Amino acid sequence: SVRRRSARDARSSEPHPEPTRRPPKTTKQRPQRAEPPKRTANHRPQKMGPPPTVASATKSLLSLNESLRAIERDIGLEEFYGMGATGSELTAKPLVLVIGQYSTGKTTFISTLCGHEYDGAHIGPEPTTEKFVAVVGVPGDKPRSSKRGNFVSMMPGLPFGGLAQYGQAFLSRFVAAFEPDSADAEEGRESLAQRVTFVDTPGVLSGEKQRVNRSYDFAAVSRWFAERSELVLLLFDAHKLDISDEFRDIIAGLKGYESRVRCVLNKADQVDSERLVRVYGALMFNVGKILRTPEVVRVFIGSFWDEPLRHAEYEQVFAKDRAALVDEIQGLERSAAARKIDDLVRRGRLALLHCRLCAVIRARYAPGLLKRLFVPRAAARAKQRCVAELDDVYATVLRKYGKEVSAGDLPPKDVFVAGLAKCELHQLPDADEATTVDDLKYWLAEEIPRVTDGRDDDDSVPEDAHPQTTFDDDRFLAPAAKAKRRGGRKRAKATSRALPAALAV
Repeated sequence: SVRRRSARDARSSEPHPEPTRRPPKTTKQRPQRAEPPKRTANHRPQKMGPPPTVASATKSLLSLNESLRAIERDIGLEEFYGMGATGSELTAKPLVLVIGQYSTGKTTFISTLCGHEYDGAHIGPEPTTEKFVAVVGVPGDKPRSSKRGNFVSMMPGLPFGGLAQYGQAFLSRFVAAFEPDSADAEEGRESLAQRVTFVDTPGVLSGEKQRVNRSYDFAAVSRWFAERSELVLLLFDAHKLDISDEFRDIIAGLKGYESRVRCVLNKADQVDSERLVRVYGALMFNVGKILRTPEVVRVFIGSFWDEPLRHAEYEQVFAKDRAALVDEIQGLERSAAARKIDDLVRRGRLALLHCRLCAVIRARYAPGLLKRLFVPRAAARAKQRCVAELDDVYATVLRKYGKEVSAGDLPPKDVFVAGLAKCELHQLPDADEATTVDDLKYWLAEEIPRVTDGRDDDDSVPEDAHPQTTFDDDRFLAPAAKAKRRGGRKRAKATSRALPAALAV
């Protein structure tokens, strides 16, 4: 005991080492929003640069489209609303679609704007153009040539690969006419075919018999071209102003793209001034009634051919409208990139709305595994109930996610029902979690503004030199943190429930 006491005393006399403490746990600080620059006496608001062109924004457009296409594959968006834009469509020249009834002068109209007839053009009073013809301007001094639809749909530099979905019935009725610029250079002028790609269409027929005899869906093909066109020209003859049933369906299919539609009243020199005024008013009334829009569609009046005018007093008016039309077509090249970004944003918002619709349907109508196994036709009855109560589903989405979507964003019921017929309710994407929805929010709120303010176009300018993107709308809140997904895509966790409803592009 004496020995133990002495050992204890010896230990107590030794200096005790200071206890080791764990270093304090560091937490990642939330990135602070950049403060706006302070205004000084000589402060001047920074002017916004010009909109990006196709040449400067090609890389950014392809990167945006690749990220969006990956999300579309995850949620099965193509099964409901068709295929989105491809890389060839984003990098191609602007498209100008020309639609009209037979013998309204569509082929002559395109030939007049191009300065010459394209290869394979046939003009006559009867329905002569029986195919869709894309007039493509190419550099070089090769002779004019034409390629058939199967070959053209496989060319990587042309935006017609998506037409393969309409099968051989349509591809056999599709041709591309290549126009080299050597002939125009020798004559000292530049053809509009070198700036844009014109699409000549078959004449729209009247009567149920002629429409049934088509081997492909003419209205669906026309809408495919309209969705990818910068300008849609509806040609009308001053002598034949009546609109057939098929033409009415085609014009009604342009709903949502009214800003691209223009009307051309051709052969206007064949009527006197009194009748021309009546025809002009009737045309605007009929087209506005079909499109169901309060805005007035721009109408260009003229006689697009090389023959002298029958009424010389129209020459000044026709020349003014023709110059305005040519200027608008020439300006499409400058605004093409902005239009392509607008289409990508439209597609991204549609993908977000699709995620919300699928989440509501799965939670309310999708039967569980045991019910599908032991209850006969449980899945079929659930789908029938969902289709019957689709209005209630739309109302629930608007009530629950009213800050993200609006009633105008909801897809047509027939389109959504056709997509539901291709899949089962329990197979719909469960995208209400913080995965795909966060990717879409980040894509809309961060990647799109990065392209529109030019930060991806000029690598030589430091990122701090660009003004920070701010949103005045409280519904447009940027996500908080970024993360990496398995596919290599950037992702941010959304810190708010609200997604911006208005993005200025």
